[in-house]
Amino acid sequence: MDLAKKIIIIIGLVPLVFCCRQSDPNEKISPSLKLIFSDHMSRIDSGLVLDSFRMVELDTISEKQGRTMELFFYKMEFDRVQNQLNMAIVGKKTDSIPFYKYEINYMSGAMDSMSNLISKADTTQGVIFLARCLFQIRKGNLSRSDSVFYFFDKSMRIVIPNIIDSAISRAYVKLK
Repeated sequence: MDLAKKIIIIIGLVPLVFCCRQSDPNEKISPSLKLIFSDHMSRIDSGLVLDSFRMVELDTISEKQGRTMELFFYKMEFDRVQNQLNMAIVGKKTDSIPFYKYEINYMSGAMDSMSNLISKADTTQGVIFLARCLFQIRKGNLSRSDSVFYFFDKSMRIVIPNIIDSAISRAYVKLK
């Protein structure tokens, strides 16, 4: 094939490649995740500004992996409530102590149930989607970058939405 024919074929294929290119699924999901993130952010502090947000990873994880991660995040929340109980005891806040003790007892039972589910969970099929996003928030002249995880079930509904709030709160605290 001579050079002229190769050039004509290449010139003909370039527009075809651009026309037939499938859009990246991240481009479709990321704006929705950004909107959800902004909503959660405004509930934490309406003065926060979202400077950047992008999804960097979308994976399928097994039920066992998902449940293990869920337990990990629940344990973080448990530790936070345990710390609040300890602070209430030190501060002699007798009205708060029974509430925190109730929460600790409830959460302990829930963690036992989660551990039981993990032991029976499927390890072969991907049933949960995990999206990892990077963000940068600002308040005044201070800014902070961090990451957030979104977990979706098979119906693409967000599970464990409090992880979003935890990520925002973590970055927000570090802004101060």
